[in-house]
Amino acid sequence: MSRQKLFKAFFLFSITLLGTATIIAILFFSYLLSARSQPTTPADSPVAKRPESITAIPGITTQDIINALSQNNVPCNTYETFNEDFLRLTCEQKTSSARFLISIFTTDKISVHLIDANYTQFQNPSDQQAVLHLGELARLPYKNGEAEQAYTWVAKTMPKLSGEPDDIKTTTINGVKLKLYGRPEDRSLEIGEIP
Repeated sequence: MSRQKLFKAFFLFSITLLGTATIIAILFFSYLLSARSQPTTPADSPVAKRPESITAIPGITTQDIINALSQNNVPCNTYETFNEDFLRLTCEQKTSSARFLISIFTTDKISVHLIDANYTQFQNPSDQQAVLHLGELARLPYKNGEAEQAYTWVAKTMPKLSGEPDDIKTTTINGVKLKLYGRPEDRSLEIGEIP
């Protein structure tokens, strides 16, 4: 075989080999990119653990709460994403002596799953002032709710709080859980619950 034919055969072999390697590389990277872009839901992800049904507080909507708060000059902001299951609507009233902060957790901007309220007093904390705000919130009407029973529980239980982090008082009124806790200057009330 002449040197020229040998060079030509080597050249064609090299081009064929290079072309094949290029095609294999392109296919490999295409596979990697397509596998990476496909959504997956591993068994331990929060989406996979989402409860099949999330129970709302019966007979009350976010609009009911917004209306009640606006009558007491507590404006609400816009909804924000809390996690993959819930939206949070925050309402706040702030004065020079206190801050009343309410977070409403919903899945659809209508149903209410949790009302998380906090009353912070900046000077001379008084359970009487905290009860005026948190107790009134406990009176919000919901299906089969006992407004006076809820208010009375908050009023009688708040003075019993030690203020220690593990001192959490709970009760259930007609299927809705209420939780009360916090230091004298920073009392909190939760109505309902989220998983």
